[in-house]
Amino acid sequence: MQDLSDLAKAFRKAAPYINSTYVLIAAVALFGLLGWWLDSYTETKPLFFILGLFAGLFTGFYNFYKVIKQLNNEP
Repeated sequence: MQDLSDLAKAFRKAAPYINSTYVLIAAVALFGLLGWWLDSYTETKPLFFILGLFAGLFTGFYNFYKVIKQLNNEP
């Protein structure tokens, strides 16, 4: 029974990092798709797609930075 308790503690500690990973993937996918759509609408391939990918990366890594900063400030 102790093993399950240790496993639950490990998942609780890892949860913010796992969530940040999902946010990073979702942000890159969402902004990339938005850029792809804008490129097909304005016929400026691959300008907005690349800008969207960079915007998604920036958003995801900024969220990860906020999570790390918050975890370091906890007692």
